[in-house]
Amino acid sequence: MVEEEIDLKELFLLFWKNKVFIIILTIIALILGIVFSFFIKAQSYTAYSYITFGRIEGYEPREGESQLLSEIQFNSTILGNYKNYMLSNDILDTVIENLDLKDQDITLGDLKENLEITTSTGTIEIAVSFNDEKLAENIANEIIKVFVEKSKDFYRINHTYSISNADESTTESNTSHIADLVCFVAVGLIIGLGIIMIKFIFNPSIISEKDIESKLKLPFISTIVLKLNKAGKIIENSEESEQFDVLRANIEFSIKNDLSKKTLFITSIDKRDGKTFVSSNLAIAFSKVGKKVLIIDTDKKDGILDKVFEVQNNYGLSNYLIDSNKISEKDSKSFNSLVQETKYENLDVITIGTIKGKKFKIIQNEKFIKFLDEMKQSYDIIILDGSEMMQYADSRFLSNICDNTLLITEKNKTKEKDLINATKEIEKVNGNLLGTVLNDIEK
Repeated sequence: MVEEEIDLKELFLLFWKNKVFIIILTIIALILGIVFSFFIKAQSYTAYSYITFGRIEGYEPREGESQLLSEIQFNSTILGNYKNYMLSNDILDTVIENLDLKDQDITLGDLKENLEITTSTGTIEIAVSFNDEKLAENIANEIIKVFVEKSKDFYRINHTYSISNADESTTESNTSHIADLVCFVAVGLIIGLGIIMIKFIFNPSIISEKDIESKLKLPFISTIVLKLNKAGKIIENSEESEQFDVLRANIEFSIKNDLSKKTLFITSIDKRDGKTFVSSNLAIAFSKVGKKVLIIDTDKKDGILDKVFEVQNNYGLSNYLIDSNKISEKDSKSFNSLVQETKYENLDVITIGTIKGKKFKIIQNEKFIKFLDEMKQSYDIIILDGSEMMQYADSRFLSNICDNTLLITEKNKTKEKDLINATKEIEKVNGNLLGTVLNDIEK
């Protein structure tokens, strides 16, 4: 019993998304079909000859029978014998000898294999199939000729008969180009759909929120469905931006409007999962409802919030933390340069700064912890845009010190096992996984 039901809607969308692949594979199959049907497939010709029996000379009907009825009954009995005699070695060996078929490497077995004899009322049909049109025609005609000559002595019955020779009735019997092409196209289509279906069934990636909630039993917050994915792209005044309003509302509902839980760390499984994209648009969504919001760039390798919000990055988080290790020291000038206003009301940003990479660490930085506590006094919510959970120790540290962690995944990219491992890492550092967000972005 299959544990999961196939989501037909998701499967159809996957087919549609891969329609170009399916079309290309079908076209390739069509081309192969043309090559096979017209150039590779051996041609076979079938020749048909007929012998139709009429009156029987000297045959007297029984008492009470009409001549016609009597002959019909007699014919129906004897036609079967005629058929068997035509298929006998006596007839076919004579045909092989008369036509010198042995010189063409045609044996008695070959002849029987390519010969079909059928009977109907008063008529015997001989069908001979070979890859040579003339050969098939000659054999069909010779069988009737030999049969007529031999049957007179064998049966001692004088039938009147007519013969239709196989001269103009020879046809290509195994060549239907349309049927061949239809078969090849069907096979190509089936293979294309089959490949996609197999990938769908055995796909180790997250393909829907059902995978997160029902299969992996993890908390789920929302799905973001977009047609574009530019790093940190801000979307405003559109139906797409409303999805972040829904995400904000779901987050508020999840924390039950607990005003003490102000810090939200946003991380992801891998690069380009849309983490900064979600962080920046979520911050705007909170600011639009009157919340005082601070978004902090804590991605020390790939931080780009300065580009997203079009602010300076001359002095950022890295500069502030390295300036002094003394907690008590607070340079008002540098502090004022650290927090920058954005063009969005109620939304401030702290960029990553000029010192990136391994030159500075956020992990276990007491100055940062104290700074974060101070910021809570001025802001309703603080969003920390972090790096990938599994690759940097800083992400584990930030998950530990923040009130909640939001894990960003990407549809058809994030592996189930990677998502499970990331949640385990959050649990190890006593982080609170608020939920996951599924980015369904068409790139």
